[in-house]
Amino acid sequence: MVNLKNETTNQVKQCKLGWSWTVFFFSFWPMLFRQDWIYLICYAAWEVIGNTIAFSNDGAFITVSSADFIIRIVMSVMYNTLYVKGLLKKGWKPADEASKKLMQAKGIVLTESAKSAEKAANQSVETPVKSESESVEKPAEKSETQDADK
Repeated sequence: MVNLKNETTNQVKQCKLGWSWTVFFFSFWPMLFRQDWIYLICYAAWEVIGNTIAFSNDGAFITVSSADFIIRIVMSVMYNTLYVKGLLKKGWKPADEASKKLMQAKGIVLTESAKSAEKAANQSVETPVKSESESVEKPAEKSETQDADK
């Protein structure tokens, strides 16, 4: 399980990585409950088209049923990872370091917006503070640059 956080709403979701038993047993229903509209439409369309072909022609039933079973296994293997990647693209970020490491171990790469936000957070912490003497130009240097401009 990984924890993902939406920075704008402060909402936290726990998501599983790996095999999805719910997709295997309940087809497109988990996608509906998670409001994952893209995969819901694609998978439901496959179910409708496949069932229409399978039940309209006796010879196609075995072929379509076999294809449906293979697609169901493939989606069960991939769906949880696809769902997490979709949330990351929408701006969700790992809520903790353990979730981040687990996602990286599973091959999930943070999106550019998440990386840039993380870099900005790290830079604000690591930015050295200049002393007052370093930030103020010396009067002699200031007069030299003014003379060069004229």
